[in-house]
Parts: sequence; structure tokens; C-alpha cells
Amino acid sequence: ITIGRYTLGNSNQWPVSRARKKAKELSMEIAAGDDPLGKRQAEGQAPTVSNLAERYLEEYASDKRSFKDDQYIVNQHVLPRLGTHKVANVTYSDIDRLRRRLKSTPVRANRTLSLLSKMFTLAIRWDMRPDNPVKGVDRYPEEKREVYLSPEEIGRLSDALSNERDTVAADAIR
Repeated sequence: ITIGRYTLGNSNQWPVSRARKKAKELSMEIAAGDDPLGKRQAEGQAPTVSNLAERYLEEYASDKRSFKDDQYIVNQHVLPRLGTHKVANVTYSDIDRLRRRLKSTPVRANRTLSLLSKMFTLAIRWDMRPDNPVKGVDRYPEEKREVYLSPEEIGRLSDALSNERDTVAADAIR
């Protein structure tokens, strides 16, 4: 069923009474100065999380030391769950659902939330949405770890320090 250039859908799925009601609503919107077709087209062209992630990786994360980790998080966790969502339509619930899916890896879940928070902060700056849906999503507690170098790693560190030109810094590390 088409009203002007605005298509509601297949006539088999729209009973006449419902189509008339929708046509009346659209006529009222147009009379009030709105452009329902323009809104629909704008929504169709609105950026997706996939578009946001691509821009984040290219314009923001490309110079970060953690670029590969950010890229991994985006490809493994963000895009499969949120990639097709419109940036403006992502909700707190969408983010929390993703967090809960990563419950078995709490550190990765927290890093994913941090990355998403930065992406949506940039989305605000880039006029893609007015707020950050990650704000207020709980993080998982993380256990502090002590890491000790293996004998092989100690040997490599010692070799690297021996070749360091800044002997004061090398002595400080030793």
C-alpha cells in the first residue's frame, strides 16, 4: 500500500482499516509540517555501530598502542552483537546484554565496555547521538594479578638492558 511516495508495506499484511488509520496519521504529520518520508529515509541512512566502529578504528585508535586489541574487541564482540544496530538506537539494555554474554571473561568484558564507552563518547562528538548508552553499565570486579618473569624472559630482558644506550635507565630497571 502506497500513500503518495510513502509505502506502508504489502497489501496482504495491511487490513484496509489499519491502512486508512495510518494514512490519516501521516496526513496529520504532513499538515503539521513534518516530513514522514524524509524521516524514514534519514533513519535508513543513519550510521550503524559498524560505521561508528570503522570510524573509531581509522580516526581514533589507529595511533594507539592497543590498536590490535581494540580491533580484536570490535571484530569479535562488538560487531557480531551490535554491528547492524543504528548508533542512535543502541540502548543501555543492548550494552548490558553484551556485558552479560562476556561474563565468563570479566576482564575482556570490562575492556569491551571501556572501548564502547569511548566509541559512544566520540559518537556524541561526531553528532551521531546525544548520549552515551554505556554510562552506568556495571563493570565486573577484577582480581589483581602478580606476574613473574620466566627464566627465559629474564634472560631476554637482561640482554635488552645490556644493549641499552641509556645506562642509568638500564641500571634502574635491573
